[in-house]
Amino acid sequence: MNLTIAQTNIQLFNQLRQNRYAPQVIEEIVAAYELAKGLFQNTYRGSGKTFIAHVIGMSSILAALHVSPELIKAALLHSAYIDGQFDQFAERGISAAKRHHLQAVLGAAAESYVAAYTDFPWRQSGTVPALLRQVKEFDQVKRNLILMRLANELEEYVDYGILYCDNAEERLRFTEIYGQTMVNLAQELEFPTLADQLNQAFQAVKLVTIPSGLRGKQNVRYAHIGHPQTQAGVAAPVCVPPEPPASNLIVPTQVDLSLPRFERSAIEQSIPHRFESQVMRHGDRLAVKVGDHQLTYTALNQAANRLARHILQHSRPEQELVPLLFEPGPDMLVAILGVLKAGKGWVPLAVSYPEIRLRMILGELDATCLITNHYHIDLAQQLGFHGEAIIDLDTIDATQSSENLDRPIAPDTIACVLYTSGSTGQPKGVVHSHRNLLHLIWRGTNAFQISANDRLSMLSSYCHIAGTNDIFRALLNGAMLLPYRLRERGLTDLATWLTNEKITIYHSGPTLFRHLVHTFNDHDTFPDIRLIHLGGEPLAQSDVTLFRQHFSENCVLLNNLGCTELSGYRQYLINATTTLQSNAVPVGYPTEDIQVLLLDEQGDAVPTGSPGEIVLSSPYLALGYWRRPDATQSGFSNDPDNPGWRRYRTGDLGYFLPDGCLIYLGRKDFQVQVRGYRVEVAEIEAALLNYSHIKEVAVKGHDNAQGEVRLVAYIVPLAGTTVTDEELYCYLKQQLPDYMIPARFKRLTALPLTPNGKVDRLALIDTESDVTALDKPYIAPQTPVEKAIAQAWSEILNVQQVSLDDDFFVLGGDSLQAMQVVTRVSSSLNMPLSLRTLFESPTIAGLAAHLNLTGSSTTENPADVEYEEMVVLLDELEELSEVEVHQRLIAET
Repeated sequence: MNLTIAQTNIQLFNQLRQNRYAPQVIEEIVAAYELAKGLFQNTYRGSGKTFIAHVIGMSSILAALHVSPELIKAALLHSAYIDGQFDQFAERGISAAKRHHLQAVLGAAAESYVAAYTDFPWRQSGTVPALLRQVKEFDQVKRNLILMRLANELEEYVDYGILYCDNAEERLRFTEIYGQTMVNLAQELEFPTLADQLNQAFQAVKLVTIPSGLRGKQNVRYAHIGHPQTQAGVAAPVCVPPEPPASNLIVPTQVDLSLPRFERSAIEQSIPHRFESQVMRHGDRLAVKVGDHQLTYTALNQAANRLARHILQHSRPEQELVPLLFEPGPDMLVAILGVLKAGKGWVPLAVSYPEIRLRMILGELDATCLITNHYHIDLAQQLGFHGEAIIDLDTIDATQSSENLDRPIAPDTIACVLYTSGSTGQPKGVVHSHRNLLHLIWRGTNAFQISANDRLSMLSSYCHIAGTNDIFRALLNGAMLLPYRLRERGLTDLATWLTNEKITIYHSGPTLFRHLVHTFNDHDTFPDIRLIHLGGEPLAQSDVTLFRQHFSENCVLLNNLGCTELSGYRQYLINATTTLQSNAVPVGYPTEDIQVLLLDEQGDAVPTGSPGEIVLSSPYLALGYWRRPDATQSGFSNDPDNPGWRRYRTGDLGYFLPDGCLIYLGRKDFQVQVRGYRVEVAEIEAALLNYSHIKEVAVKGHDNAQGEVRLVAYIVPLAGTTVTDEELYCYLKQQLPDYMIPARFKRLTALPLTPNGKVDRLALIDTESDVTALDKPYIAPQTPVEKAIAQAWSEILNVQQVSLDDDFFVLGGDSLQAMQVVTRVSSSLNMPLSLRTLFESPTIAGLAAHLNLTGSSTTENPADVEYEEMVVLLDELEELSEVEVHQRLIAET
């Protein structure tokens, strides 16, 4: 785009803002402009194409409002100039041909409009009919030029609008309310060519299908996301192959434009400011519910205000971070909001983490106080906090003022530090600001029309970015957050809970989703769920099949790719008819304000279809790593092509399809994703090398038959020593979270090496079928009960042979598989079995003895077993630490 034209356009736009048109027209432009940005910002087709959709969407809305096209043109070109999109199309996934075409449509037309209109004495009409009447007074040359451009551009708007825009209602409104009037007017004013062009264009808008060969453009499938209560929907384009039949295309029928928007300006405020605005709107609505414990927005806000004042009275002014020690629930939310309102950042600690890991994290914080409730006071004291250093939510002065603090909080203030696995053997804290988190929620809210009508599940830990996303998607939109406590109710009851609680947005990792689906009965239906959001692990085509088998046609599956440093940077929507070409489900297209680059080892962009490292560029990246300047410097850098943007090297690999859709290939390094958690194998290796009998060790992630990652540790014992799997398992349970403990330990005489002397990790293979009894004589199951348990273990753990005294967890079983065992054994034997029992008796012999004792004395159906009897202190499923649970269970019994 020519700079002179852009500068001229800016002048024109400024003139328009200076009341050369009626003020109400300018207000319409501003309102429609903001609405359009929200409605059309997430097309999942690359940032350049996102801008095309933005152009078409705003044009349609403004036209529907009867705003004159010269005002539309000025606003559009102003947006193009400010955003710098023309200069960045090459980097943002739009082809040279498309760039040339768009520049021809907008750039050349802009020159014509500016040349024609800047010297014209406007009559402040502000409507297209009035414009056309004025055009009739032009000389013939200028009139023909304007009419030609107007007709051609309207036709292009229609074509692009059908292909790229989210909003079918606005297109139909443009046709029905505005279109015929324009055609009649063009005929009245003797502009027959314009009338013919407009009539063809408006008829095209009414089509519900698009010919696959239309102008040679890539076809787009529209997925319908029904909204709760209103049953409204939003269309989101999903990449599909270029030749599906036109009958497969889906267009939504209704969009709820009455839902409040999450305005972009809110990103430059603070989380408490946005939350308090929701309290004003939805004070009597429930904000959170866990069983019988629930809080309205007003009650939650008042409790957080009291806590914030308490924090300010009992912490040092220079203390930036406050650690929290909670399980998911209302108290957790009070603590998070209270810390934020006090102008400080929260650091979530999982009660299931080993004490050693908690101390590592706390050692970096220099915190003078810790917030918890009476359930975890003992653990807080074990961690070195005593007296007033422990802020117990249950003892906060109820007479403390509950009014909002109105404390100024800058958007770049630290909001939280989320600790992830570190490559040095130490966990590292990812620092997020209010601005970063608000941008994350802004994207999700407007993309999926999240509103106060929604009920969001929370299955991830609040220590994880996924849990943080769940929390604020709900609280910053007046919706209800519903944490599900698997520790109390079990996996089997989750399906019933989803239905009874009328969950509308389900969010978890693919692994948990697979296990959940396998608990479904034929009669299970989920009419309220409109969006299933899966992320953290690769999604397989088999997962899509499960989704289609069990959820309604109006429900949409979201495959999400992100990291703690920048969540949800790629998204791919799937509905009942989306066609997938391979087992690898794409991770899709960029979201707003995020550029995805694929670079080679030299930092150069790779060609389309070639693998490269995924590098992110955005002004909304995490600030860095807490007190890790070296790690921050190596991971983050300024973007030389985008002033004010920063880059982050993810270490992930992927390649682009021709339309810009991203396929995820896995990790570049030896980091792995286990049940949605990013794990640095170096941290596990460091822990094992501290064990006295181990000389060398390497840890690697392997995919099992279900596509789930299982960690395998390859160890070389010191000469003359022996170490059993049970010893290693018990040792690591004291050092690491459950999800970081290897499922198997393999002994080698030496680690394989590459020619340059490094560990050859490609040579570290894993064959699941070689897992048998662990260093013990095999004792075969004898009784029907023993054989039923052994069969369940063998199938779930993919183990060929299970001995009577093998330990379920030492064989590689984890929390999810334990719940599967409970469900399978209870069903096959028609005997009640609780998760508590499996933890207390993790061998076939132990379980069989328990069932033999209880089976004859009860006729209770397993489906009616009270899940309150399950392990009381079992923490978040993905973070379960069995040793802690086992110890506490024993203490209770």
